[in-house]
Amino acid sequence: MFEGRDVRVILANAGTGKTRRLIEEVSKELETRRPEELAFVTFTRKGAEEGLHRVCSKLVLTPEDLPYFRTLHSLTFHALGFKATQMFGRLDQRKFNKEYGYEVNRCEVDTGKVAPTRDTNYLNFYDLERSGALTSRQLAEADIELGYYRQLVQKYEDFKSLHHLVDFFDCLIKYVQEGDSLPCKVVFIDEAQDISALQWKVIEKAFSKAEKIVICGDDKQSIYAYSGARPDFLIQLSKQFPVEHLSVSYRIPY
Repeated sequence: MFEGRDVRVILANAGTGKTRRLIEEVSKELETRRPEELAFVTFTRKGAEEGLHRVCSKLVLTPEDLPYFRTLHSLTFHALGFKATQMFGRLDQRKFNKEYGYEVNRCEVDTGKVAPTRDTNYLNFYDLERSGALTSRQLAEADIELGYYRQLVQKYEDFKSLHHLVDFFDCLIKYVQEGDSLPCKVVFIDEAQDISALQWKVIEKAFSKAEKIVICGDDKQSIYAYSGARPDFLIQLSKQFPVEHLSVSYRIPY
């Protein structure tokens, strides 16, 4: 992955000024490049929004000036030309539950205010399965009712097909299959420890024309292993390309 290009890995522990360092490098690149030639992608929406806000505030730019400062899910969604009305959302979830008698509460779980139901957990398993992070054998050995699981998955896909909807995993998979490379020359990849194998495939395809790639993450921490995060990819890249370590924490101890 990324052979023949200018690639650098930054390994940064919590509180070491990782985001500040990345924004400084983004600012330096923008001295000689157009904003649309840069990409800043992360795993979480919070991380993407923070990066975008800091760059816009520092350089007096607008979000529209930086079209590739997004999460990977958002990046593929927009690159494929989907509309907001096509995304499986809260109202669609409510309608799905009502029509089929399920208790999916993914949208509520995303707020962090409620625990996922069994049906929600089963759809999370489905995400892992279709992204390649969970094999059929592993699924068969998992503590789930396999017949119920397969029925739920089929109804979920039937509902999306009937209403012409997609979810974020559909976007990732479809982009790997059909998406085009993006016109980005410099790419910053943050939160790399939480990126899944499927998302690394998206990155490889989306930024195949990039000349310079900076990959940043904490190789000692990954809180999204349950959703397919592959921190070992970050570790492998750190052995393959030049590495910079940020190890001094600026957080005030209590």
